[in-house]
Amino acid sequence: MQLVAGGLAHHRVGIQVVVADTDWLHLVAGGLAQHRVGIQVVVADTDWLQLVAGGLAHHRVGIQVVVADTDWLQLVVGGWGWHRECIDAVVAGMNWVHLVAGGWAQHRVSIEVVVAGIDLHLVAGGWAEHKVDI
Repeated sequence: MQLVAGGLAHHRVGIQVVVADTDWLHLVAGGLAQHRVGIQVVVADTDWLQLVAGGLAHHRVGIQVVVADTDWLQLVVGGWGWHRECIDAVVAGMNWVHLVAGGWAQHRVSIEVVVAGIDLHLVAGGWAEHKVDI
């Protein structure tokens, strides 16, 4: 399954809630919004999961909550968020996890909470007035 959301909106560009039991899940959200660009909530039982959020937003560019039972998980956030550019919460049971948060934010560029199993790779980078961290 693949879902793509993009464009220009005053309030929000993104994917709100996905609950899936599928072999393959790929979500992409990008564009320009006054409030938020991103992926809100994903609950998935899948073999392969990739989430990508990027673009420009006054408030936030990011991935909010991911709860997944998957063999392979990759989350990527990048772009420009005035307030925050981040991956907020990931709870996953999996064999391989790769989380990347990068870009520019006035407040923070970060990976906030990760509860995970075996092979874990976290990368946070970019520029933020307040903090860049995991």
